Amino acid sequence: MDFLTTESGKKLSYILTLSQHKSPYLLIIIHGTCSSKDSLFLPYLSDNSTYNTLRFDFPGNGDSGGEFEFGGFEKEVSIIHSVVLWAKSHGYKPLALIGHSKAGNEVLMYSAKYGDVPLIISIAGRLDMNVIPAFIQPVMNSIEAEGQATIELLGREYNITKAGVDERKAINMTRILAAVRNWVCAIHGDIDPWTNIEDAEGISRLLGRRCFELDVIQGADHSFTNCEAELLQNIENFLAKAVPLLQLTHKI
Repeated sequence: MDFLTTESGKKLSYILTLSQHKSPYLLIIIHGTCSSKDSLFLPYLSDNSTYNTLRFDFPGNGDSGGEFEFGGFEKEVSIIHSVVLWAKSHGYKPLALIGHSKAGNEVLMYSAKYGDVPLIISIAGRLDMNVIPAFIQPVMNSIEAEGQATIELLGREYNITKAGVDERKAINMTRILAAVRNWVCAIHGDIDPWTNIEDAEGISRLLGRRCFELDVIQGADHSFTNCEAELLQNIENFLAKAVPLLQLTHKI
């Protein structure tokens, strides 16, 4: 198992998958909350992309040590930056950040703060951060009364704190989207039960011309179950259109 060390000293488990094509370009694929680099469609994207890919576990998730945070958005954005710097130090050129769910928001936050990765792919991102994810709802009374609660997902326990919930609610995506500096591809499933498709439409509207495209995948839920191939095709199509334009304008 491979680990990289962030600027703050955290050790993150990662998987680097090299394409058959000789290229320095790298896609960094980022998991959502209570998830990991090996969950859902992430391995499929890595194994089938025409680009080099890197995926990793945030602290307290997957095979990385440290403490899980339900909030921690700014911390995780800083961790993404450490991963970008690590990739650059190893001779790769980060081309796109691909974030799902919580990370679908974090890659937008990253663009607003750093802007040093040319393309952003936000999958199932959320606009209204006051909406609490459905899997947290059953324990919200305990969180409000006791300040925290434990949930179990896929055989793993996660501690959800009121501070984390409050932090999430305080995030102003309208302000963040106004500061995004890169081209964005927003992707959403039309039967996503956790994040409304209206969120993706709102993100696209607020980004304006910086939203290169909004792709809605028919029959896809929040996890893109049985829609991995369509998801990858949408990503590859976006890259095929955006990369030549970036090269033409000398942005990569």
